[in-house]
Amino acid sequence: MKQLLASIVTPVRPSLPRHAGQRRCIAGEENEGGCVFQEIRPNSDSQTGDPDSNGRYAKSYKYCRLGWAQPCTLSNVSISQSKTGQIISGKPEFEVTISNNCICTQTNVKVQCTGFSSVEQVDPAVFSKTDDQFCLVNMPITQSSPVSFKYASDVMYNLTPVDSNVSCS
Repeated sequence: MKQLLASIVTPVRPSLPRHAGQRRCIAGEENEGGCVFQEIRPNSDSQTGDPDSNGRYAKSYKYCRLGWAQPCTLSNVSISQSKTGQIISGKPEFEVTISNNCICTQTNVKVQCTGFSSVEQVDPAVFSKTDDQFCLVNMPITQSSPVSFKYASDVMYNLTPVDSNVSCS
């Protein structure tokens, strides 16, 4: 484990593809049945994953089981909404489905939901407001099990995923 930690903090230029968001398993960096992913992320000097003016790459590390080496990001989470045709307390009802098209589970999905309000109770175990700007999906979202809930309001709220945790196991 000490060797693994040392390799993570050592500032070396990775021999990775030079496109932002690409990942690969680092050879020989297995840890308890998993591998370490090295991901190139855009940095302040470039949106392409090229090194910044000091020759450094922006990097992050994720752990996934060998064989499940598929990159999952927030862009794998999608939110769709549609009117159900029902009227609840004089307001149209909407059904929201939050899906994840990646094999790894996404948890703690944070959603921008500015001003979200519903006359129909939304189960807080599924979806809850954290403040006036953000809401939290309180259930894991797997590739085979999207999360759904309904709300009733005068308006269809713009719900946009802004953060999540990727869990590969």
